[in-house]
Amino acid sequence: MNDRFEIPEDVKVILNRLNDHYEAYIVGGCVRDLILGIEPHDYDICTSATPGEIMNIFHDERIIETGLKHGTVTILYNGVGYEITTYRIDGSYSDGRHPDDVIFTTDIIKDLGRRDFTINAMAYNKDIGLVDPFGGFSDLRHKKIRCVGFADDRFSEDALRILRAMRFAIRYGFDIEMNTYEAMIRSRQGLETISKERITSELEKMLSCGKAVRSIFLSCKDVMAVILPELECCMNFNQHNKYHMHDVYEHILSVVDYCETGDFVIKLAALLHDIGKPSTYTEDESGYGHFYEHQEASYEISKEVISKRLRLSNEQYDETLLLIRYHDMDVVTTKKSVKRALNKLGEGTFRKWLILKLADRKDHIGFNADEMLTDLKHIEDMLNDIIINRDCFSIKDLAVNGNDLINIGYKQGKELGAALNQLLQQVLDGCENDKEKLLEIAGAIMSE
Repeated sequence: MNDRFEIPEDVKVILNRLNDHYEAYIVGGCVRDLILGIEPHDYDICTSATPGEIMNIFHDERIIETGLKHGTVTILYNGVGYEITTYRIDGSYSDGRHPDDVIFTTDIIKDLGRRDFTINAMAYNKDIGLVDPFGGFSDLRHKKIRCVGFADDRFSEDALRILRAMRFAIRYGFDIEMNTYEAMIRSRQGLETISKERITSELEKMLSCGKAVRSIFLSCKDVMAVILPELECCMNFNQHNKYHMHDVYEHILSVVDYCETGDFVIKLAALLHDIGKPSTYTEDESGYGHFYEHQEASYEISKEVISKRLRLSNEQYDETLLLIRYHDMDVVTTKKSVKRALNKLGEGTFRKWLILKLADRKDHIGFNADEMLTDLKHIEDMLNDIIINRDCFSIKDLAVNGNDLINIGYKQGKELGAALNQLLQQVLDGCENDKEKLLEIAGAIMSE
């Protein structure tokens, strides 16, 4: 076991300095990842030393009093921050996030007993080896997510642990142990009290980890209906459509997984892209289902979903909604069509649209997959040519600008903007992007 744990030299130094006087271990996620053969992102250290004693030991290093109330001190060692936390027993969680108070202890087992899942409740140092009082190593070996102690207690302390369980199951391809799963479902309403920031963070980690979410999002659909209740109407909604083999929710999840990217914006757009289908459903005389204008309905619903449920940057918000609004847009393999799509989306978002479009088409039936792939590849090639050749697809690319039009008699305002848009449409339709030619057209527009 010891041979498998290649701990960075700086972490060894910190542990040794603590262990010279007290007791200290690396703990939690870094131990889990080391066992799995994954390089940890960071190393958390726990110790029997109190915060004051920790600061005395590292008096010669820069110290950040991260959370003295909860026993955590951050030591900056060789420019890297390492959190060192005193063994503790947590009090009640009245805010559903942090313990109201903590009691320091010198017993590592009691400290591990307050943690969420067995796979995160292990500690290690080179002298003692692995400390695993709750069977975390066995659960890793058997690919199980299981709560420490009583699962209902763990989720009542912090309901966000429900999403963490889903995330670990997705990331590692594990199953959620039945008692833990049942407690998640019983405790799911607690997620309504969790902040948008924390919900978004967990959702982003799930969608962006590069692993399939379909199985877990299906088995935990009652949880998903709490954090994104607008998705609930999509669950078990039969599309009655010859191009679809899944209900709306299953189709959505398949598209999410078909998006070959870790880009959160693309994955989130996929998760919401058909959320408006149930509200636009109609049947024809043959009993076939149709969803006319569902992309616009999905766009409007998603605006509310994102604003009310999630916390995105302005850029993420705008780009996600653009992808949803135009996910069903038809682009044919002509430069004219590709330029019009570029004008709507911009280069970066158009490249993301290609990924979403391909994923959406992969979960349809009745399409020639090879032909579809070829068409999208041709569209991407045309996109690249347009960018390389600096072809015009937006007003800023025109050979004329507002000042040029003012010089021939236009006034600032709506008329000027409308004229520039008309010139752009002419160029997108095939007119040469030539200054003299465009000024001639602008003059004709002004005299109409």
